[in-house]
Amino acid sequence: MRAVLTTTGDEIRKVWLFDSFAGLPKPDVKNYPHDEPDRLWTFNEFLGVSVA
Repeated sequence: MRAVLTTTGDEIRKVWLFDSFAGLPKPDVKNYPHDEPDRLWTFNEFLGVSVA
């Protein structure tokens, strides 16, 4: 993302990166009912990274 911003001339915006190294959590549908159809948490083989 930083490279894209630099290429487009944005030298001011900060880029923050966070990773759990365990994929995405299952949606909390009790508190966020609109997230119920979200299935991204099921793709651990694509989003999770082994640290070993």
